[in-house]
Amino acid sequence: MGFPFLLKAAESHALHPGVILGRRAAVNTAGSILGSLLCGFVLLEQFGIWRTMQLMAAILRPPRIYSSIILATRTITP
Repeated sequence: MGFPFLLKAAESHALHPGVILGRRAAVNTAGSILGSLLCGFVLLEQFGIWRTMQLMAAILRPPRIYSSIILATRTITP
């Protein structure tokens, strides 16, 4: 949910939206790959599945709350 929101925000305020969107897509892809490798080979090995799930929930909660507040205060225009 966050990635399309960031793409739309960048698109509306950029002089060259294609460059900005391409860079953000590349960073998103690299982050997905690195996150999968980190989780699969480091976190699960060190903490086990239950603690890894708790850690991920704790890390992801603040950004989800923040984005929910931002989206709730915006008005939708067609």
